[in-house]
Amino acid sequence: RSDHILYVMRIGVGVTLVWCWQAGTLLAPELKTSTNWAVWLQLLVAFLLVFPKTIPLAGAGLLILYAIGIYLFGLFHMFDYLLYVGVSWFFLVYESRKPRLKITALPALYATLGFCLIWLGIEKLVYPSWAKLLLQEHPQLALGVPHDFFVTAAALVEISLGFMILVCFRERLLAMTITLVFLLTTLVFGREELVGHTLIHTVLIVFLFAGPGESTPPLHWIRRLSFRLPAIALAFVALTALLMLPYTLGSQSLYQSTNAMPAGHDRHNMMIDAGSGPTAPTLLLAVHKDPMSGWNVELLTENFTFAPESASRDHVAGQGHAHLLINGEKVARVYGPWFHIPNIPVGSHTITATLNANNHSQLTVDNVPVADSVELEVLPPSRSAKEH
Repeated sequence: RSDHILYVMRIGVGVTLVWCWQAGTLLAPELKTSTNWAVWLQLLVAFLLVFPKTIPLAGAGLLILYAIGIYLFGLFHMFDYLLYVGVSWFFLVYESRKPRLKITALPALYATLGFCLIWLGIEKLVYPSWAKLLLQEHPQLALGVPHDFFVTAAALVEISLGFMILVCFRERLLAMTITLVFLLTTLVFGREELVGHTLIHTVLIVFLFAGPGESTPPLHWIRRLSFRLPAIALAFVALTALLMLPYTLGSQSLYQSTNAMPAGHDRHNMMIDAGSGPTAPTLLLAVHKDPMSGWNVELLTENFTFAPESASRDHVAGQGHAHLLINGEKVARVYGPWFHIPNIPVGSHTITATLNANNHSQLTVDNVPVADSVELEVLPPSRSAKEH
């Protein structure tokens, strides 16, 4: 029933917003922000969903939150969360007295959800190294398959599922399949993954019970299945190619704007592309307990030369220095493969090293910073210390 669908959406979106408010993020766990009033605005929008008469106001509030996200994180990055635009439109028109508006509520949900899945799949095709970093941390996800093949296959599956949602192909079976996949990934990534996918699960539940709604799904006007299937296949190829172009251009533009340094700007927050392939610089970090006192940090690098004599000068490919961070705070520049830390307080700490150019810009390979981290637990003197 239509009122049940509205209840599901109100509960799912409300829970997501309250979770993000509690975590101090905007719309998603990974969108961390110090703009406190925007974080609190989420709680107000969730409150508006409690009362039937204020549901359209909640829809407008979601659009405002999305616009704030564009201002804080950029339009390109917020394309990952376009589903919120579909959700806001759903709340604005679902109980409209105008049938032509009301009928667009469910298609807006499905179109934006399908787009988000396709967009994330394209990300894996354009920048597979990002997904490979995740597989290095959680190798069980690859199920023993070579990582290169797994990333490509996962991208194509994600794009296919997103497109099938767009055209409402086998909608109920599709909704159950995607829900099961996301629930399984929650077993690996834990609570944050569950929070991040709550909105998606909510829309999939609506998809499961409501189907495409009263509107005619895309390409379903082709009544003969023998004609419709080839049309769907051609549309799939065309849409994927069409979205590959703006994703590639958008990511390149974002990267270039990030590396454009205004006068007087701090280079420590800038990045420089160090290339890719076998000639790209690499970094491995190891931390050893010194027999007398403190800790010895070892930096194992390839295709990189420490050049302390050129520090703070112009960038020269293949050379530079390292920055050492403890718990996210920079503590030193490192001009060689070894560095001594005299003392680290008792407790758990994250030791991180990054490779940096002479001008202190951080080096990246395939848009991924050249860095490595080690978790270190320092125990009281009466006990031994151990490294994870």
